[in-house]
Amino acid sequence: MEILITENQLKKIVENQEKDNLFYSTEYNPETKKLRSYYYLYGENPDSYQILNIKEIPGKGVWANGKASYTLLFDKIFVPKKFVNKLDEHPTKKGYFEFELPYWLYKNEKALNLKRIPTDFKKFSNYNLDPSYMKNYTDPKVVEALIGLDTDEDLIRIAQINYDRIVNPQTPKQIETPNDNTQSFWNFSKKSGPEHLSNQ
Repeated sequence: MEILITENQLKKIVENQEKDNLFYSTEYNPETKKLRSYYYLYGENPDSYQILNIKEIPGKGVWANGKASYTLLFDKIFVPKKFVNKLDEHPTKKGYFEFELPYWLYKNEKALNLKRIPTDFKKFSNYNLDPSYMKNYTDPKVVEALIGLDTDEDLIRIAQINYDRIVNPQTPKQIETPNDNTQSFWNFSKKSGPEHLSNQ
């Protein structure tokens, strides 16, 4: 059976693919000396936007299935509206907006530097047990941003429970799954990482 799509549908598919490509990189315009990319809009005030930039940092090896091990860094920064243009929201990644900003700002503010790994090539690991870091996983806006990065939602939930264990040692060591079966969760009380890690 032949499947037909309209010209508008095809145009939409191409536009979404271009947006996805831009999500994992920056696009520089040498004429305007400005960069475009997607950032999570954490908040704003009359003079500035507060951007949350979650960086995916590759680990030292790969998992047995070939996916790259990576950890996360959370950067928040206020950028002045008089220098920055907020454009459209990403069609599938809630809270992520396309921003146009001057190259000098991107270069001088390391918190704006993008470090993102395409979904098909990554598997999350965590090595940071500091409570102030782990608390990020309990922030609803951070969670929404993580989901936009295609972070495994079960691992986000596990991180939230492990944060509870750090600040409250009485938190149970097991969690209930929707079908009432119990499962042991990823224990961050010890450094965790890829099994059968091979050097790159």
